[in-house]
Amino acid sequence: MVFQLTTRRRIAASALLFLLAAPVAAAEVYKWTDENGVVHFSDRPHPDAMRVDVGEPLVYSPPPIDFEATATAKPSAAAPGYAHFSIVEPQPEATVRNNPGTVVVRLEVEPDLRDGDRIQVLLDGQPVTTGGPSADTVTLRQVYRGAHTLSALIKDNAGEVIARADPVTFYMHRPSVHIPANKPPRL
Repeated sequence: MVFQLTTRRRIAASALLFLLAAPVAAAEVYKWTDENGVVHFSDRPHPDAMRVDVGEPLVYSPPPIDFEATATAKPSAAAPGYAHFSIVEPQPEATVRNNPGTVVVRLEVEPDLRDGDRIQVLLDGQPVTTGGPSADTVTLRQVYRGAHTLSALIKDNAGEVIARADPVTFYMHRPSVHIPANKPPRL
């Protein structure tokens, strides 16, 4: 029993030291090529090794979601004339695989939009576009990787919301920018 307690303490102390040292160890990377031409990377210095600057990690923080704007509208007297309004594409929980981050949003409105009414598309609660009177397809560009919530509204001439589509969650899959071949061109 004494051996188990001592071993547990050693494991706990080792884990604690590892967690404390992990940020420091991850901050430095060394690269060298051996006599066979094989490239090696390490977190420890090596003779003839060059320090590699890996930079800061890229982090994306989506804007806060306005849940009132993405809430499902209940049929009401305020939206007469629209029997159906929905986001058809992307489908709920779909993964969109597109290198430049392009997402095609397809909407269905029955009957057609009335004169003066406009469709507004929201990505993560933020307005991204307002379509014209017949905008049933909207293209979003440069959508970051990760989970996103897409919603759509129909607004009248006064800017009042008269119909809402059910929100759709989709996942954007883009290749890593840490792979040299995938880095966007510098402008």
